[in-house]
Amino acid sequence: MKKNIDVAFILKSDMDIEVATKIIKHAWLNGICIIVFPPNSNSKKLEQELKKYITNYMYIDKADFEDSSSGIGYHWQENDVAFILYSSGSTGKPKAICHSYAIALT
Repeated sequence: MKKNIDVAFILKSDMDIEVATKIIKHAWLNGICIIVFPPNSNSKKLEQELKKYITNYMYIDKADFEDSSSGIGYHWQENDVAFILYSSGSTGKPKAICHSYAIALT
């Protein structure tokens, strides 16, 4: 099966609702998929299913925000995807291009 989501943040259900809302809003505005695991979910089983559709993902949970200086606890690499630009272009069919941090910072 073809993977059709390039990047996703997976929020764990124990996260504070205000923090989760900020993450979701920021990610949504930047074209990043958000997946919220329901309470008492079998995260291993969900992860196996998600791997069928998602190329790159990272978990974000409550511990990532306990130290405000750590951001979301992710240290980006030069070739990591910084943002995804979506367009329908002249064809009218949606398409996207991933921009790396190296490109975004030049």
